Amino acid sequence: PPRPAPAPVVAAPPPRAPATRPASPRSLPAGDLGGTLAALHERIGEAMDAQGIGAAPSWAPGAAANDALWQRVEGLAADALREFETRLPAGTDTHSLLASVVAEIVAAGPITAFFDDPGVRRILVNGPETLQISRGVGVEAVSGRFSGATQVIEVAARLLRSAGIALQPGQAFAEGVLADGTRVHLALASVGGPFLTIDRPAAGQATLEALVERGAMTSQVARLLELSVRVGTSVVVSGNCVDARLELLAAMNGAAVGLRVVSVEGGGRLGGHGVVLSGAPGADASALIGHALKMRPDRLVVADCRGPEAFAGVSALNGAVNGGVLSLDAASPDDAVARLARLVSLGLPVGGYDRALALVQDAPRLLVQVLRSADGSFRVSQVAELAGGQIQDVYGPGLRATGHVPGFASLAQQLGHAVDGNLFR
Repeated sequence: PPRPAPAPVVAAPPPRAPATRPASPRSLPAGDLGGTLAALHERIGEAMDAQGIGAAPSWAPGAAANDALWQRVEGLAADALREFETRLPAGTDTHSLLASVVAEIVAAGPITAFFDDPGVRRILVNGPETLQISRGVGVEAVSGRFSGATQVIEVAARLLRSAGIALQPGQAFAEGVLADGTRVHLALASVGGPFLTIDRPAAGQATLEALVERGAMTSQVARLLELSVRVGTSVVVSGNCVDARLELLAAMNGAAVGLRVVSVEGGGRLGGHGVVLSGAPGADASALIGHALKMRPDRLVVADCRGPEAFAGVSALNGAVNGGVLSLDAASPDDAVARLARLVSLGLPVGGYDRALALVQDAPRLLVQVLRSADGSFRVSQVAELAGGQIQDVYGPGLRATGHVPGFASLAQQLGHAVDGNLFR
């Protein structure tokens, strides 16, 4: 049966061509290498100064490597390494060590190779000795290390310079977006770091059909989501994993064939469907939504509502644009309505939760819940409709059809869209 909505409470550009120089092995052997590597770096620096050679000022994934610089530094590093070989732990792979040290001076050190791996969605550097990556199925530790904290900062500064960002003395945090949509965030030693977080742009273009094949949803749900995009209703996608939500949004964008979709998001995460406005670090997301509306979209997508921009997004979907999608973190459709209302209230005067809830409930909309499991896979777990202050399941637990037909289905028929009655049985 219908259940009441929550009661008021106190409230990217295309990727560049692959590098001309293949990425070298970037892993270092385990062992206490810190002091030896620091001394090795110092000796290489002295040799470079003597020959008037400077480290690469910037580096970006996909950019052509400076082969001349790489070879000169490689030669100096090989000479210096001979002096330190007796101080290395037994079994050290000196070839890999040499490649990693050179990459710290010319490219991105031990994480360079991960930029060429399309399956890597996130790269994490938790200090010089701890490297992790995510392929969308949790976080995994990888072998390798930086020579020291200084080299982590130098690599981060090299990446940020490619985004036009220069580190300033005393700065605690820095972030930037590279030309291919890679987002780089650095937390410096003053806040316990250095910690480096790198989000990679989507490697491919998700589709609803592919998600059905993966078991992320049923074909009924996929057809309903496609219909919602085609007709122009408002959809709220909630879930416990931002990567899963973004993948679903990208697939829904792909279903909007022949429509102008403008998305506002954090940087290259929605793939190549439609127009994507990626906010620069510190950008006002509400202002981005305003600019998105000036681009005359058929559908508006706000990829991750976290603050007052929710007010701009909900207001836009309640009249300024004919449908779209908002996404936020929530544990259930009911929770999504309550959280969205709280976020909308941040853009209103104090005590505006009641008005915010009214805005959220103003127009019929679909509520789509996405859950990521412990093994890293995700699935659509529930689809409901919010209408008239009531939340009614369309597909309940197990994605079983409840027989409830969402209100926009009749509008779809009036507009000439084919609506299969079996979608709701």
